[in-house]
Amino acid sequence: MTSTRTKAAAFILAGGIILAGCGASKTATPTPAPPPAPTATTKPVDVKLEAFVLTVKSRLPNLPRAEAISLGKTICDTIDSFGTVQATFVAIASDPRFKGMYEDVGFITGAAVPTFCPKYEAEVNRLAK
Repeated sequence: MTSTRTKAAAFILAGGIILAGCGASKTATPTPAPPPAPTATTKPVDVKLEAFVLTVKSRLPNLPRAEAISLGKTICDTIDSFGTVQATFVAIASDPRFKGMYEDVGFITGAAVPTFCPKYEAEVNRLAK
């Protein structure tokens, strides 16, 4: 039995050597590798972020893009600190620095939540009704 296995292994090895050498000649030139795939020259667009910026700038057109994004993130950080959107609005309403800006804060919060902290979306939708 061992001799049969040895013969079979030798036959398979010899077949592999023969197949590896088939068609190959010492003068053949290797096939060149295909050129690399083209890469995108622009960054992918974050649709939610762009929608947020456009929404905020529709209300506050002079607000720079970077400040709008920072504001949206700050709103979500603030909601995280207070634990709920409603508690955040209560705190803002009692802060004299925001007097007369409540509608803007509510508007920006409505835009920021889906983009930066979607875990509060259900609460924002409930409060909006």
